[in-house]
Amino acid sequence: MLRHRLLQEGEPKPYLVIAISVGTNVLLGVLIFALFALILSQRPPAVSRFLNVIASVISILMPALIILTFIALSKLKSRQIRMVELKKIKTFIDALHHSSTDIEAYDTLRDFISMLRVADKISIVYKARDEDNGFSWKDISAEDAAACDMHYEFCPLLNKSRDYICGTPNSDSGCPLDTKKFRKGSYLCVPIVDEEHYKSILQLYKNKDGSFSQATIAAIKSYVEIARPIISIKNEFNALNRKATTDYLTKLYNRDFLDTYLQNQIEVSNLSKQPLSIIMIDVDCFKAINDTYGHASGDYLLIHVSEIFMKCIRKTDVVVRYGGDEFVVILPSTDTKTAFAVSERMRINLEKSMIRSLDGNNVLFATCSFGISTYPTLCGSKQELLKTADIALYKAKHSNKNCTMIYEKGLTAIQDSAKSKVI
Repeated sequence: MLRHRLLQEGEPKPYLVIAISVGTNVLLGVLIFALFALILSQRPPAVSRFLNVIASVISILMPALIILTFIALSKLKSRQIRMVELKKIKTFIDALHHSSTDIEAYDTLRDFISMLRVADKISIVYKARDEDNGFSWKDISAEDAAACDMHYEFCPLLNKSRDYICGTPNSDSGCPLDTKKFRKGSYLCVPIVDEEHYKSILQLYKNKDGSFSQATIAAIKSYVEIARPIISIKNEFNALNRKATTDYLTKLYNRDFLDTYLQNQIEVSNLSKQPLSIIMIDVDCFKAINDTYGHASGDYLLIHVSEIFMKCIRKTDVVVRYGGDEFVVILPSTDTKTAFAVSERMRINLEKSMIRSLDGNNVLFATCSFGISTYPTLCGSKQELLKTADIALYKAKHSNKNCTMIYEKGLTAIQDSAKSKVI
């Protein structure tokens, strides 16, 4: 939308103004000369000589007036062009600031550079921390963009700290643009962010031979220079936000995340008229495991339990470490029956798993108790949703453990397993 609006604005066209202005001056001059001719034919010689002098002065001033008009309108044209460019820059900066993540900021940068129409393909790759706490390169571009096949650890653009690399594929410019897709044409690579743990590259490719002009490179670098600090800030903010909402042990979301996310899902449920279910989980006899094998083995067990849960849920579901040995699974657009099936899948997979202790000398057999509640079927608010699921969990813990309990207002409920009981 933003890009489309900017393209519709177009460039100023002062040439029409210049043509109108010059034509008006010429027409005015012709009319003045015609008037003087009329006056000269009817006046005494003294008056005629005086009017001749005025006509001569006008004939001298007229070209100067036309030249001054051209100069003034040329300056007006330059000023209008600068105003349009400043407006684009302001819109670009506003769009960057309104980006919620660094990825959205990258998309904004790519959209604005594409409006320059200086390349056939534009790609952006970045290196950032992944879920395993390592670092990997990721491409945010479309599949047909000119993303380089070179391993970015060996990229001369970053290794040599260059402002940019411009050339043709397989040339001697210092970068071969190692890609099977493009074997001719021109490319331009510009570093966006080049920090120790966070790097990104902008790559442009055009089908025609011949390097990018210095004016084009300057324009592209100006956009990159504006975007660089904002992208870095977005990345740092998102990293801090992830750290604040991520459990340090299991790498699941934590309770702070749950409070906000669950309220959002309640609102989504109200709008979509779809049920929202949660599963509250507690590891059975976790204190005994800690006392027998040590707290380090207990932590090790929680990590593996979390991994098992993550393998049993759908992409739309979220697992949260609620605290200690308790977990909460949020199931958007899910009724009680489906939530029960998800819960049983987690329970059975965990029951079958053999988890070695941290020292590797013992095998830990872990089970969990599960409590289910559904909004708005069984409760009317976020607090009630958590409370009713906790009541179901309490009932499961004080029954046979290793079972799923569904909170029900009445006596009817879903019972698909001998392990399952209903409040």
